[in-house]
Amino acid sequence: MNSQEKILEVIKKFQFEIVKTVVFGIKNSTGNLSDVSSQGNGDISYKIDSFAESKIDGLGKKIISLGYSVEITAEGIGKRKYLVSNNSTPDFAIIIDPIDGTRGIMYDFRSAFVLTGVAPYRPEGNTLNDIEIAVQTEIPTSKQDRISILWAIKNYGAYHQIFDLKTKKITNEPIKTSSEKNLDHGFAVFVNFFPGVKEKIGQIADLVFQKVQKNKEKKYSVIFDDQYISNAGQIYLMTTGKYRFVADIRPIFGELSGLTAHPYDLCTILIATEAGAIFTNLNGKNIDYPFDTDTKCGFIAYANQDLQNLIEPILLPLLK
Repeated sequence: MNSQEKILEVIKKFQFEIVKTVVFGIKNSTGNLSDVSSQGNGDISYKIDSFAESKIDGLGKKIISLGYSVEITAEGIGKRKYLVSNNSTPDFAIIIDPIDGTRGIMYDFRSAFVLTGVAPYRPEGNTLNDIEIAVQTEIPTSKQDRISILWAIKNYGAYHQIFDLKTKKITNEPIKTSSEKNLDHGFAVFVNFFPGVKEKIGQIADLVFQKVQKNKEKKYSVIFDDQYISNAGQIYLMTTGKYRFVADIRPIFGELSGLTAHPYDLCTILIATEAGAIFTNLNGKNIDYPFDTDTKCGFIAYANQDLQNLIEPILLPLLK
């Protein structure tokens, strides 16, 4: 087993430990899971987030036990090094979102996800473009009996496993983005779930959809919206062929936008791109946000090249 395979297995087990801890915490908590516990290192942390953040030290120590040094960047804790010896340089850089989708799962409304991206360590600083391993595990609501585990190694494709919570069996499912060449009768999303810029984002969305929609009859709504308050949820739905297009353009509005995505929210886009999706920044370039907890991130995602060719020439001029 090579180093990538060893790290992949450790990450999968780490994520599953978080899933078990969060599910147990939800079932046995005597307080309000939506209570704010802290604010900083990227986002607001709620009580439910503390269940997951407590597991990060264990991951660092496990990687040391394999003989590797690592630098971990994570929502809630910032940046930490776990070194085999005091003078060692990290072998890997890991970026983690312990729970993406907190706002949905803390109300038992919609799944959240654990996200991890792994890259060879670069002393000058890593970016999301360096990630070579990505793993994303679903944190289920109380009514679910199956969860998804998605993972990818760069240039080796994306994989989708289903874990049955009752039987404990794991099955493999095919993973492929949508091959549709237009947006009609499909889901296309402009991220717009917080107050502040809803009208401005809505205006851009309307302009884009009016131009790309094949069916021009206004009495029919043939492009569907879905506001999943989780970039990981959007990545999951893009990867599995449910979404055809997603744009998170909040950063172009500066301070008006309030909360935006951060690098840890996007650390598993490798899974989607290995499945066939195309992700760009808001200038149509590669996503190369740094491994930190502060950078405000935007992105545009297309399920395939045909959709990029259709939408990008219309959208990008509107973002300048």
